[in-house]
Amino acid sequence: MKMIIENLSFKEYSEADEERREKYDYYIKYCKQGGRDIFRLGQFEDQSFGTVKDFQAFLNGAGLDWITFFNMISKLTGIHLKKLAEYSIFRLQEARLYIKNEIDRINLLESENLGHVSMPLEAAAGVEVFQKYGAFLQIDTLAGGDPTKYEQIKALNYSICFTKLLLEKDRNEYFDRYSKLSIKKH
Repeated sequence: MKMIIENLSFKEYSEADEERREKYDYYIKYCKQGGRDIFRLGQFEDQSFGTVKDFQAFLNGAGLDWITFFNMISKLTGIHLKKLAEYSIFRLQEARLYIKNEIDRINLLESENLGHVSMPLEAAAGVEVFQKYGAFLQIDTLAGGDPTKYEQIKALNYSICFTKLLLEKDRNEYFDRYSKLSIKKH
């Protein structure tokens, strides 16, 4: 079956009848379209920590729906929602894919560098209870447990926050190893 796909604006797409929208949804879902940084967001290491964590929460959870995407892009770029609705549905999808690719890259970076394999004693104690806090744990750690600093932390550059979290992880692992070696000597 051959589909005829026009390059609709998001506004035209959203006003289309259900059958036509379903064709575009299918095309968007299965098309081999690549991501493009059409909004010049740059690498996400250069975004604020809060922005990266917000995108992670959406993409690692329910997904980045159009409403959330529009609101976040408008907030980041200052482009009014009505103006965003004039963009081609395919260009907007390229932007969503770009964001997904950036978040996938950040997820991998964090997994490889900040990930922690629970020890049997930690697992037995129920360390998994902390998973429900997600990025809040990182924000709380960076703020030194001070809730009045959370917004300041979220405004910081992601790469600075990541480096600080990595430093704290390495420091904790060092002191843990040092403590174990110290106990063995005595």
